[in-house]
Amino acid sequence: MAFYDCPGFKDNKGEEYEISNSFFVQRLLDIYHNVKIVLIVDESHISEARADKLPKLIKNLHRSFKTFEDIKDGVCLIINRAAPDHSIEDYNKEIRRMNKLKN
Repeated sequence: MAFYDCPGFKDNKGEEYEISNSFFVQRLLDIYHNVKIVLIVDESHISEARADKLPKLIKNLHRSFKTFEDIKDGVCLIINRAAPDHSIEDYNKEIRRMNKLKN
């Protein structure tokens, strides 16, 4: 078992950095066919009025795989700085709502 801390999508370090990151991530996916992905997003990416980062992240993730079936059992979402008064179901509802608005 190996663990890799891959850079995030759309890091603001420039185009060259983003291209090399994309290459690195794709290379890992070419080598390892059974991967688990942990997405860590800030709570503000879900709760802010113009929260579009999570849908963009999910879209980029989909582009990295042939089908959703390839990753559906291997993705975990961690919400950083989650509000203590929000439940998992609150976030599930908000993510579903965001998904409907973006589609």
